[in-house]
Amino acid sequence: MIRKREGKKKTTYQVYIRYTDRFGEKRSYSMGGFLKRKNARAHELDILKKIAEDIDPQHNKDKRTMNDVFFEYMELEEKRYRVSTKKAYYSKYHKHIESSIGKRPIASIKYRDLQQFFYSLDQNSRTLNLDIRKLVNVVFHYALREEYIDKDPTRFIKIIGKESKDKKKVLTEIELEKVINALRKSKKAKDRFMYESYSIAIYIGYYTGLRISEILALRKDDFDFLNMEVSITKRLESKDTERGLYITDHLKTKNSRSVLPICEKLKDILLEWFMENPYD
Repeated sequence: MIRKREGKKKTTYQVYIRYTDRFGEKRSYSMGGFLKRKNARAHELDILKKIAEDIDPQHNKDKRTMNDVFFEYMELEEKRYRVSTKKAYYSKYHKHIESSIGKRPIASIKYRDLQQFFYSLDQNSRTLNLDIRKLVNVVFHYALREEYIDKDPTRFIKIIGKESKDKKKVLTEIELEKVINALRKSKKAKDRFMYESYSIAIYIGYYTGLRISEILALRKDDFDFLNMEVSITKRLESKDTERGLYITDHLKTKNSRSVLPICEKLKDILLEWFMENPYD
């Protein structure tokens, strides 16, 4: 409505609007100081339009849900991700997003909606919630590029969650040898060659910090003992249920493809092992 305000020196007009927002909360808006009624009326119409769009953001906008956009993105970018990454993405999305905020039209989702969604995940670990935010970011960045939305509301999202009480522990060399000795003496170690292979994999992991998938893809010729380094160019893919185990050069990150130094102790262990191991 337009309210007329009589002052000592002049008459002004005020816009006053009461409405219920899309969350069912009663709200009001007011703006005064208009010298002419027609100016106040023009402002009122502009505000009413914005309120209507906030209550029903899909008015004249794209109808795709967040779920639609996520599955469209994953289908388009399928070859970009390794099998294990895709499985992790789908698993987290199905469990935490799909049946909740994922059902919403993506153009209607604003910062407040996303922040409320992440506050509702407070019983998760903070690490898991950071992974969920990464997924949400991927979907909204894609939607923005495809012009399904005008703005990306994910930028200022705050993440909460339970902090992990477990502290990572680095084994000492003495503890490492205890693990190796226990492995070699295991009653299950009937196949000595197999269990010695496990020991070598543990040694490589300990002295290089490589991922298990990278260790299991190494060949003898990846090691250069003259320059005391090892080349990381591939990994063992183990999450593909259709193909089973296979070697791929599609590594986890760009930095995964690298040349790492090896220490004298690991060199000695490997040289002895290479004399015993007849395989490449």
